[in-house]
Parts: sequence; structure tokens; C-alpha cells
Amino acid sequence: MQLNITTDYAIRFLLCMGDTGAPVTGSTVAEQAKIPPKYLLKIARKLREAGLLGTVTGAKGGDCLRKDLAQITLSGVLLIMEPTIKLNRCLEPDACCTGGAGAFCRMRRYYQRIQEDLEEKWFSRSLEEIVDMMDSEESERGGSWTGTDSVLQEEETSSPARCVIYISDDFVEKEGKKR
Repeated sequence: MQLNITTDYAIRFLLCMGDTGAPVTGSTVAEQAKIPPKYLLKIARKLREAGLLGTVTGAKGGDCLRKDLAQITLSGVLLIMEPTIKLNRCLEPDACCTGGAGAFCRMRRYYQRIQEDLEEKWFSRSLEEIVDMMDSEESERGGSWTGTDSVLQEEETSSPARCVIYISDDFVEKEGKKR
């Protein structure tokens, strides 16, 4: 199972919006989250239709979150952006089984267990919960990851108000706000 790139961009978009807490222009999001501007328009439209994103007009306008990151679950974003989040075709509502075994198929039952684990343990978490969980793990390790072009370097966190956000193969550091 692999998420399409548009879904990854949508998650980055929402995380970027959540970090700012204020309206942000598309060009700023595109630059900070490393999202091609054409993708951004497509993603913004889907997120607006789903009620996650709003628009503020005027000189200080831009896109803004209509819900807090604590109210946006990973599964919610996946269901907006992906055609399906099921591990296998047989887990879809029509339970299509090309082997003819249906509910009696051992592999289908195993896939169902994996799917339930994904949905209950991982997909049901809010974006805020995920960010907090990852930040907590970094704190326990005593550092944060910084670097560019997939080269990772561990760095001691001496400044208390430092937020390092992983974005694709690059890292963006924001001063003054700890998530």
C-alpha cells in the first residue's frame, strides 16, 4: 500500500497551515512545504470541498484551516484524497473475491486484521496527535533531525522554542513555535 503523492502533499499542506495559525498564501505554502503550485490548487479545492480549508480575502488573506489539527484525522485526509484506504480489493464494501472464497478466505481474514490495526491504531490519530507523538520521540532521543537532500544529522536542541518539520527530502526549521 502506498499513498499517492497528492495525498502526501495534502498532509504537508495541512501541517503547514496548522503551524501558522493564520491565513497563508498558496505561494508561501508551496515554498515551505515543497509542493508544486499546480498540485496545490488541486489539493486546496479538495480540502475546501471537504470543509477542512477556508479562504480569507484581502491584503492579509490566503488559505486557512476551518478545523484545528486536533480535529483532522489521518483517515479523514486519506478518505478525501485516496480512492480507497483498503489494503486489498477483497476488503472493499462489495467484498470482491477473485478466488471465490469470500469470507472463508484465510488471506482475506488476515488482511482484515491488518486493516483493522491500521485504522484503529494509526489512521484514527489526529494530525496534531501524530506531530506530538513524533516530537515526543525526538525529545526522548535528546535531539532533532535536521539536514537537506535526505542527509540526516542529529542536532542537540539547546533552544527551547525550536520546531523542526520534516518535509519530503528537505527539512524546514521554524523558530519561536514548538509543536
